[in-house]
Amino acid sequence: LDGTEVVHYTVPMCMEAEGQGAQTLVAILNRAFAQLPAGYYNTVLDQQGIYVETKPSFERVFSQWLLIAIVLLLLFFVYTIGMSFRHTNALHRQLTEDALTGILTLQGLEYEAEQLFRSAPYRHRPFLLSELNIRDFSLINRLYGQNKGDGILQTLARNMDKLFCCSKDVRIARGYADSFYVLQPVEGTLEDMLAQIGSYQRAMQEDIGRTDNVRVLLKSGSVICGNIEKGTFKDAVSKASYAR
Repeated sequence: LDGTEVVHYTVPMCMEAEGQGAQTLVAILNRAFAQLPAGYYNTVLDQQGIYVETKPSFERVFSQWLLIAIVLLLLFFVYTIGMSFRHTNALHRQLTEDALTGILTLQGLEYEAEQLFRSAPYRHRPFLLSELNIRDFSLINRLYGQNKGDGILQTLARNMDKLFCCSKDVRIARGYADSFYVLQPVEGTLEDMLAQIGSYQRAMQEDIGRTDNVRVLLKSGSVICGNIEKGTFKDAVSKASYAR
């Protein structure tokens, strides 16, 4: 132990003990050799009290630090994957969920529509796509301010969710400004569904008047879409806007 970095040495020991004395001696030696300076360790061979040491401390410490480094790298990898997944989910929500109303965006509705159209129960069934918007909404924004306009849009979204989304296969969404959409599978006759939409429109107009103290007029237009129809979902959105 002359200050050199690497030191190899061996200490042979031979002791005689009988009965329980052998185990007691081993226990004493274990405690004694545990007091050696940090950096050296001892091994008991065959529980006979023979202790040998052939490695200096830096070799043992190096293996420990290597293990710690591997664990840290694994933790960093898991953290990176988690943050990437979280960022992807946040980006997906921004694209598919409207920040003001909490319902789908038009892009999100397009994705949901494609999933519904391909699902087994609706692969060969028609859907009704309806567009609703508020007449002269830009004028309401100028007269009452943007905060009032945002409140009206939120009230309309809540009413649509309450009235239309009683079925798990109905989707509602907000497009540009005051344009809202309802996508629902055709049940019963088309005339009955259009009559129901008209009834819901009147109910939502009255609720906006009570909640936001502003009288509004809702306009709507509907078209048939789905796998049985030609064209894309965007074509159906354009047709619904034209029908309105």
